[in-house]
Amino acid sequence: LILQEQEQEEQEEQPRMNSNQLSLLLVLVCFLAGHVLAQAVTPQNCKGQPNELPITTTAPTAWREVPNGRAFLAGNVEPQIKVIHMWGTAYDQGRAQGELLKDILPEYMDEVLNYIYEQIDEVIKPYLPLKWRQMIEVNGTAAALDLTYDLTKPYIPQYFIDECHGIADGSGVDFETILRLSLLPELIQAHCSMVGAWGAAIANTDGTLYQLRALDWDTNGPFQKQPVLLVYHNEAGSGNTYSVVGYAGMVGAFTGFSDAPMGICEKVWLSYEGHQSRVGIPWTYLLRDILQWDHTNEDAVNRIHSAKRTCSIFIGLGDATPDFNVVQYSNEVVNVFNNTYQPTWAAHPQYQDALYVDKHKQPSNDPCLGSLIGTYYGDLDATTIMRKVAPVHETGDTHIAVYDYAANMMYVSNCGVVPEGGDDGEPAYNRPFTGFNMTELFALQPPTTTTL
Repeated sequence: LILQEQEQEEQEEQPRMNSNQLSLLLVLVCFLAGHVLAQAVTPQNCKGQPNELPITTTAPTAWREVPNGRAFLAGNVEPQIKVIHMWGTAYDQGRAQGELLKDILPEYMDEVLNYIYEQIDEVIKPYLPLKWRQMIEVNGTAAALDLTYDLTKPYIPQYFIDECHGIADGSGVDFETILRLSLLPELIQAHCSMVGAWGAAIANTDGTLYQLRALDWDTNGPFQKQPVLLVYHNEAGSGNTYSVVGYAGMVGAFTGFSDAPMGICEKVWLSYEGHQSRVGIPWTYLLRDILQWDHTNEDAVNRIHSAKRTCSIFIGLGDATPDFNVVQYSNEVVNVFNNTYQPTWAAHPQYQDALYVDKHKQPSNDPCLGSLIGTYYGDLDATTIMRKVAPVHETGDTHIAVYDYAANMMYVSNCGVVPEGGDDGEPAYNRPFTGFNMTELFALQPPTTTTL
């Protein structure tokens, strides 16, 4: 009894919390618990290592100039990125690219197409329906590309055709070759990754939206010999000024950033089991139309809904809102993932203000990319994505672009050239990045040259 009385007296002497103090304590506990949980997320099943190589941000150096075109060389890496600026009509822009690369394109285009024809079983056939695979076995890849043009031609805006004619006239490469190479992505889609991070996911940065576009496709072909950054300076009334990361002589876009600003990503949707069609607008042409004409994700989604769609892919869309959407795109279906409607796949953690799709077939059981988003949540800026996300997930072996919307910067890395006697080039995620000030690139003045 005495002990009980003493214990009761001690309890009565202890200060008691009022309701406000209790509320503050609960908030503090919740904050600490959330902080601990965030810190507890560590990379899982990731096989890569961080990329600590220098990031070059020096301005490109002048290289060549022709009527309606100026060319620069960028990057402290081999091969350097050829930055091709083009003005005028679609035909003028194509001709300028052809003239600037006249000593390169004929041999390069032959090498690329020969490589595609030789690698048909690995590069193209796995992505095609049975009837198309059988047709290629009988008639060859060129016939498949020509048929692709016949099926898509009614849906291709004339300015794409005009640009192909311009490249052909400027370079001396025949129009059919230019067209076939430009339609190659319509036959194939690559295993890629995409990430969009904004709001709480980048709370500790000074950015608004960071977007990763990682292309996983080919590391043993000739494509990486001629990486380009094409900058289209359009006439008044002809849309945005925009850029396309790609390869010399190819028309269309699978990676790019506009002055709207808008950024695009793409990835194959292998698990789609609905109807596939080859009749409609090629997806690389639709993505470039988004760069040229659209200003918001809503504009782009409306364009996607109204388009005559062909194959099944994921599309990543970023804008200045800031906002990032992932779109499941196919002949029959359009699904839009956003902050309020995220994928609910197993082994795919959801994060506020962050959307992502990894390089594997979806839904993916690989926890790596999701765990990296969690590990660096709040700090997912361009540098972190380049150094600690893409290389650790080993995504972006062919090329990578990271868009920083607040700074209006784009960072690019390309796969290395296959060394003599080697099998593959160094993956882009393990190579140096080159930063481009897009404000300066989009503001560049046209050439003073009027004749060749």
